[in-house]
Amino acid sequence: MRRLLVYICVVVLVEVMLGSAIAPLLPDLRDELGLAKWEAGVLVATYALGVIVWSIPSARLTVRLGPRVGVVIGLLMLGASSLAFGLFDSIWLLDLSRLVQGAAAAMCWTAGLAWLVAATSSERRGEVIGIAIGVALVGALLGPAIGGGAAAVGRGVIFGACAGLMVLMALAALALGPAPRFADQPVRMLFRAARDRTVGAGLWLLALPGLLLGTVIVLGPLRLDEAGWGVLGITITFVVAAAFEATANPIAGRMSDRLGRLPVLRVGLAAAAASSVVLPLVGNRWATAGLIVAAGVSYSLFWSPSIALVMDRAEQLGLSTTMSLGLTNLAFAPGALVGSALAGALAASLDDLAPFALVAALALATLALLGRLRIAGDPPAA
Repeated sequence: MRRLLVYICVVVLVEVMLGSAIAPLLPDLRDELGLAKWEAGVLVATYALGVIVWSIPSARLTVRLGPRVGVVIGLLMLGASSLAFGLFDSIWLLDLSRLVQGAAAAMCWTAGLAWLVAATSSERRGEVIGIAIGVALVGALLGPAIGGGAAAVGRGVIFGACAGLMVLMALAALALGPAPRFADQPVRMLFRAARDRTVGAGLWLLALPGLLLGTVIVLGPLRLDEAGWGVLGITITFVVAAAFEATANPIAGRMSDRLGRLPVLRVGLAAAAASSVVLPLVGNRWATAGLIVAAGVSYSLFWSPSIALVMDRAEQLGLSTTMSLGLTNLAFAPGALVGSALAGALAASLDDLAPFALVAALALATLALLGRLRIAGDPPAA
């Protein structure tokens, strides 16, 4: 179990590392390719589109081929898309490489977490998911550093090396013990579970942070650049944010196991609304950096309890671990896709206040709704 936990944590770490490497590169890509804000938003959003497209196929492949093969496929896709992102200089080819990277992310997360959760008791589900997400967010620490290095020495060198690392990691999967097999289930069971009120609430609570993070990933680097920070300052800001996020997630997962999923989610919603309202109103460079850190931490508190909430209820409805994880990928990605694209479009046509005000209003509305609902499957508060 320990070797498996370490391996899956490394898999999701490198996936998030490569996904978040784009943040420090956005200002340079904007200048190099003459991108408008909406085009920068599309470049970020195509990653989420890849996750949407591949969420259900990733679950089906994991069931049919097993989680080990699923992880290997995901890593090889990730390596190929990383190499392409390092070599291409056309915006539509960069968009395409981000699309494949998103599909690889869906494959890695579905197969990897299914393998890990199958080896874990339900009483520790939130904690183990929190550990995996916390380690993955360390990848968000390294991602901006990778992006900053690519801006300094060239995308081809850095992302080519990352592609080689993916191949080595795929080979390392062969050294692990036997992987479980999962019962095949028709796709209609997945959509039937999605209509359940508890599952639906959990899916919205996964889509919402995707929307929030999509907004800050697009506009955050650009606001930092406008406030006077260079590539190094943008990199450090996102590294610090990821450090706090990585620390907060295992704690959030453990607390959701002990106190229930909803109390942790309410704290995250309140903090997300507050940071979203204030962030676009400040212009000071230090205040901007600090609020981006606060926003990233508050948005990330949703992951562990939301995924655990969906899996708790899906299990009661008879949905397999693999299919429920495919469902969680399908929930997060539209939020990230809409957040990235909408943030760029609203900021270009109005100003940065508009997208942040929208996500703050959504967070407050969700908080009010959770205050009135009792969601089935939530562990009782201690």
